[in-house]
Amino acid sequence: MIRIWQDGIGASDTPSFNSLFRHYYSRLVRFAIQFVHTREAAEEIVSDIFVKVWEKRSTLHEVRNLEVYLYVAVKNGCINYCEKYSVVHLQLDIHGETGFHDTANSQKNLEMKELMHRLHMAVEQLPEQCRLIFKMIKEDSLPFREVAEILHISPRTVETQLYRAVKKLKVILSDQPGQPDTEKGRGRELLLLLGMISRLPLK
Repeated sequence: MIRIWQDGIGASDTPSFNSLFRHYYSRLVRFAIQFVHTREAAEEIVSDIFVKVWEKRSTLHEVRNLEVYLYVAVKNGCINYCEKYSVVHLQLDIHGETGFHDTANSQKNLEMKELMHRLHMAVEQLPEQCRLIFKMIKEDSLPFREVAEILHISPRTVETQLYRAVKKLKVILSDQPGQPDTEKGRGRELLLLLGMISRLPLK
């Protein structure tokens, strides 16, 4: 599908561009926030990248992997932004896109939102590279190889950093106080939190 959009954009097809924009905009903004720490700056950088994609659409056929191209372009845009503005403001972005929702039970919804909040707070405590790699793989579903290419590191390093991130999250979440206070309830809560971050087997 991405290749179809790419070919369409190269032929000045506006719907193809709109489809690419809708598919990648939000995840690229989340990616940019890891570098610039403010949603406003991230949105501006990502929007500029899409403008450039359209302006240079006649040469888009030369891009081998458009997804990697977009992430690298956003990363470079963030680096340029940080070099231009030395003072950045930290803004915590809580977004619960995991499919744990029960609209028929408001209490369960409230509890799940609290769990998601705790999970995201725990992710924010990870070292910078661990946090970035964890979000790219777990939230944006990027393959190890593409993450390695975007960050200019080896796939093995990506795998190692992800393993460390999951391991650290298990420790952080285990140490956090939670509700309910009973041992049985505490165990269920921890399993839920770990399940949210576990797409790979946890060892």
